[in-house]
Formats: sequence, structure tokens, C-alpha cells
Amino acid sequence: MKKYRFSWNKPFITGLLFGALSLFYFSGSFGLRQVKRYKGIGAEFMPRIYAAVLFICALIQLVEGVRHQFVETGPAAVQETAKSVDKRGRRNVAFAFILIFVYIAALKPVGFMLASAVFIFVLCVLLTPDYAKKNYIGYAVFSVLLSAGTYYLFKNVLYIALPVGTVFGG
Repeated sequence: MKKYRFSWNKPFITGLLFGALSLFYFSGSFGLRQVKRYKGIGAEFMPRIYAAVLFICALIQLVEGVRHQFVETGPAAVQETAKSVDKRGRRNVAFAFILIFVYIAALKPVGFMLASAVFIFVLCVLLTPDYAKKNYIGYAVFSVLLSAGTYYLFKNVLYIALPVGTVFGG
């Protein structure tokens, strides 16, 4: 007869954390100024879309976590659980959350372009696995292009102003 015990596994915890973060992010979009350039599209439009996508990803993580929620007990299962505890991975996740808050705090003084480029670069370096070679030049090019493309899209297509930064006279 197999015995099972409850286990707080990584997908379940990740799903809970990102689900809470997406709800916090979505509720924060209601504090944005409601100046609409087009009918139905304002500054709150994209944050709500991002929050919805993040929530869907969190639900997928939760489902994956529930599927593996109960694990078989025994010496092999205990050793497997002990091996799966990755301190570096936990540290990187915590650092990524801290980085998100630093990014949000830096948007106004530094501006969208510079804050986003630095944020994406550091996140790429942080999330590259140990077994893969880090391509710093590729990360830098990707970060700058993604930030510039997003800024162009918001400014010239959606007509939504993004922070320029008080450091740069914005």
C-alpha cells in the first residue's frame, strides 16, 4: 500500500505567488489616469492585458502543481525531495521579485527606455541556467531593441505616453 504526503512543490508555490502578483497588478491598473485617445483604449489597457496573461500563466502553474501535489513517501522520495531543493533557484526567484519592484521604482526618475533595458538585461543574466553560456552582448542588444520597440509602439501606435525620466528632463 502506497503512502502519500502533502508537498509544497515549486510549481504550486510559483502559481500562488504569480496569481497574487497578477491580481495586485490588475488592481493597480485602476489607479491609472483614464485619458482615452481612442474609444476603449487608455493607459490602463495594456497593464490589464498583461495582468490577464500573467494570471492565465499562474493558473497553468497551479494546475501543474496540483498534479504533483501529493508525492509518494519513502527513503527514495525523501532523497528526491532533498535533491530538488535548489537554493540558487530560490535566491534567483527572490531576486527577480526584488528586481521587479526596483524596476517599477526606477521608471519615473530614470525613464522607461533605460529602466526597461537594464531590467531586461539583468533578468536575462539572472535566468540563464548554469549549464548555458551567458551571451552578454546578445542580452544587451535584445534588451535595447525590446525597450526601444516597446517605446515606439506605445508612443507612435497606441499614443500612450511612457515616462521619459526626470533625470533626462522629462
